[in-house]
Amino acid sequence: MKNSILINGILEDVSMHESLLSNRAFRYGDGLFETIRIYNGTPLFAEYHHKRLIDGLNLLKIESEEKDNLTLFKNNLNKIIISNRIREGGRIRYSISRNSGGYYKPLSTSGISIVEANNIEDNFYKLNDQGVQIEIYEDILKPINILSPFKNAFSLIHVLAGIHNSGINYESILLNEQKNICEGVSSNIFILKNNILYTPSLNQGCVNGIMRFILINYLSKKLNIEVVETKIKSDFFNNADEIFFTNVIQGIKWVLGFGKKRYYNTFSKLLTQNLNEFIEASLKI
Repeated sequence: MKNSILINGILEDVSMHESLLSNRAFRYGDGLFETIRIYNGTPLFAEYHHKRLIDGLNLLKIESEEKDNLTLFKNNLNKIIISNRIREGGRIRYSISRNSGGYYKPLSTSGISIVEANNIEDNFYKLNDQGVQIEIYEDILKPINILSPFKNAFSLIHVLAGIHNSGINYESILLNEQKNICEGVSSNIFILKNNILYTPSLNQGCVNGIMRFILINYLSKKLNIEVVETKIKSDFFNNADEIFFTNVIQGIKWVLGFGKKRYYNTFSKLLTQNLNEFIEASLKI
């Protein structure tokens, strides 16, 4: 006898949806993912993404072929790029979830990977023409725990913060459980004040972003600017010179205003220019 399920009130054969229904990321958020930028048909910062992926898998106690195998990870990235004929800019989502079986307590520690890729319009990093307006999302505070630095499959706080945005050119700011500034919906946040860059430290619950890492460890030294990782309250925005977000897909996204306060984008332009130069030099384009 065939079992059925209801999808939007319509009965369908359960066998048609087995892969979805058995996926533990779908059922329990039991997995994590990496988003990787493609630049001139080349995946960027693969080693750093792999390191964060390994750390996350170890934390979730998921075993996969990608662990301790950077070559396999890179081969999979290049395979999906070639298959989808991406020769310039693009993005990859590399997801790993635990294999099916069990309820809250899984029957297995092994994992399954799904890698997808698509083209994006810009090949090189390009600063947004129009600055975004930021607002604080306070309905749910992001917990500070050992899961915080990773992009895990359970991302409802970020989804709801994204829905909270007042308009297309707005970005929500998440607060942590201490009501300090944490991060944007899909990015880390930096604040420039008196030629010093401030950003929430990792013990404040923010994602350990790859572009955040590149900025702090490479670009800040190239530009000879001090970066301070610390606790930040929202009233710090009132005296800032510039505010911008970072992630590996968009690069740098500058902020126009917070309430009635307005900001410049001089440093954001310089940072974007140096980011592209850094990548070109790294890839020897």
